Amino acid sequence: MGTIFRLPQPLSRRVLEFAPAAGDTTGLPRRVKMTTWGAPLETAVCTVVYAGGAPTSAEEPALHSAAHGHDIYAARRIHLVAIDKVGMGGTELNVRFQVRRDYPRMVERVLDELGVTGPIGVLGISNGGPYVMASLTASCNHGDGDGDGESSGAP
Repeated sequence: MGTIFRLPQPLSRRVLEFAPAAGDTTGLPRRVKMTTWGAPLETAVCTVVYAGGAPTSAEEPALHSAAHGHDIYAARRIHLVAIDKVGMGGTELNVRFQVRRDYPRMVERVLDELGVTGPIGVLGISNGGPYVMASLTASCNHGDGDGDGESSGAP
């Protein structure tokens, strides 16, 4: 008989419910499944949003820690937030969802709900790359506020 393989468990596993804003015609889902891994928010040096390669990204970080034989995020004092992609796992499908426009706003809603205030990073693996690029584009062009992901050129 071989060794029984046990996957690590997340710090938390939640489905967040968001009320739609009046007149909201964007693609933001109202129900978002997420998990947290690693260090508790209170003791973490930073929070990292994980955009995995699998559609159900919320459970994927367990494989990373299992492959290393220990909780790699806790060891580095990282509070990892993993969110299922829209329409997958526990996150509601919204046919108007556009990665470039809506993913950064969805992440912002989740982080606000969790009370994250410190430094934030984004980690993308494989199919998570477009989600990371959307987040970086939004943070680099945050100033003009028109939601198109492009800078107006104004300071």
